[in-house]
Amino acid sequence: LRLEPLGSSAAAITDSDAPEAAAASGEAGGSASPLVLFSAEAVGALNAEEKASLIGGLEDACQRGPLAGYPVAGFNVRVMGVAKDGDTTPGALRACSVAALAASMKAARAVVLEPVMKVEVYAPEASFGSVLSDLTVARRGTVRDVDGRGGGGEEGGGGEEKDTTATAGKHVIHADVPLVALLGYATALRSITQGEGGFSMEFSHYAPSTGGGGR
Repeated sequence: LRLEPLGSSAAAITDSDAPEAAAASGEAGGSASPLVLFSAEAVGALNAEEKASLIGGLEDACQRGPLAGYPVAGFNVRVMGVAKDGDTTPGALRACSVAALAASMKAARAVVLEPVMKVEVYAPEASFGSVLSDLTVARRGTVRDVDGRGGGGEEGGGGEEKDTTATAGKHVIHADVPLVALLGYATALRSITQGEGGFSMEFSHYAPSTGGGGR
């Protein structure tokens, strides 16, 4: 097997690969089941039942990663070759595909991913520094932008309309923050801002875990 990063997978798919790729149920780009591709040599060594069993084994293996048991993502799987004899069964191929993928992921130095949220935090001037420090230091956040606001009718954030009740007279901090670091954040933010702050969040992406999010 060969594991291929998603960034290089498009160039690696040739016309001869496409029918085999379409047989896999996984999709590139965040799916728990990576796309399964076959070399010409592997395609010639398998019948339809054997191919289906091999793909099923790979997809099952992708549901439980080698580090923490979570589904895996971020790569495609290319089957480079298959060695079998007259006694090889589809079930044996399935079991071998699971073992081969586990060995490949271990060699590839897999990392644990964590969900990262896109966050907007509304902070009054008096506590702006404390809120910013809490986001970047205690919660491992990455600040993307800060809007300064003096009142509900002033410009900020590229002209986007915001809830003036929440933002009037406040700074709006745009940041990416690991979800685990936001547990209990509503209570903490009220404490830091003496009840004047607020925030909203939505899912952004997955990223390698940097640890330290013990909140």
